[in-house]
Amino acid sequence: MEDKVAAGRRIDFQLGWFLDPLFYGDYPASMRQKLGDNLPTFTPEEKEFMLQNSWDFLGLNHYTSRLIAHVSNKEAESDFYQAQELEGGCIFC
Repeated sequence: MEDKVAAGRRIDFQLGWFLDPLFYGDYPASMRQKLGDNLPTFTPEEKEFMLQNSWDFLGLNHYTSRLIAHVSNKEAESDFYQAQELEGGCIFC
């Protein structure tokens, strides 16, 4: 089950970072939980603007896939790009 949760967080950090504000007016809850005050907050006016005026069409290219697994030792996963290349590694997991 931990691997599924980790994969969901990876999707939130990879796609939700850009798409959730456009679709829902805010960042994913998992990002808010992990990053807290490091994420900017949107005013109600900004949220309304994004939801009403943000897009007419969404095109998404998919070039590659990654296998994601829960990592218990977060100290070993301190670098984003390094973590992407480690088998089972994920900085967000």
